[in-house]
Amino acid sequence: MPMAEVSYERTPPVVWRLGPDRVLVRSVGGQSLDLLGAAAMVWIVLEGSCTLSEMEGEIEGLTTDRPDLGAVLRDLLDRGLVRELT
Repeated sequence: MPMAEVSYERTPPVVWRLGPDRVLVRSVGGQSLDLLGAAAMVWIVLEGSCTLSEMEGEIEGLTTDRPDLGAVLRDLLDRGLVRELT
């Protein structure tokens, strides 16, 4: 039986705002940072939980670039802004 693909979601509690060219994120009681480019797109797509394949499908229609979404997710995971759902 094939393994199910991992889903991801934003880690609460996080406050964020969509700026003109970035997403401004602040974890409650924690860090603030600006997400640009692919990281901003991933954040917006993660309005609900989704898999990497679903993210790629959503973002494919937004840009002609092919960003490394796996690397973006690892960075967001390392910063504690996104979590894996099992």
